[in-house]
Amino acid sequence: MQSAIEQVLGRLLTDNSFRNQMMLKPQQALAGYNLGQEELDALGQLDLARWTKVENSDGRNGFPDIVGGRRTL
Repeated sequence: MQSAIEQVLGRLLTDNSFRNQMMLKPQQALAGYNLGQEELDALGQLDLARWTKVENSDGRNGFPDIVGGRRTL
């Protein structure tokens, strides 16, 4: 079973609407996930606007430059 932080990161990578919700209303997006303050702080440091989908030459998706500005959750 995945930890809550792994579930959130997985959704951020694959679910554009969740990623948008995290940018606009992070507390609402994270409701129901059992995250500690350290995990919330780490998520607050992600620059989600830069999580742009990139098609690699082998067909896999990549998300470069994902750590950036700070945000308080």
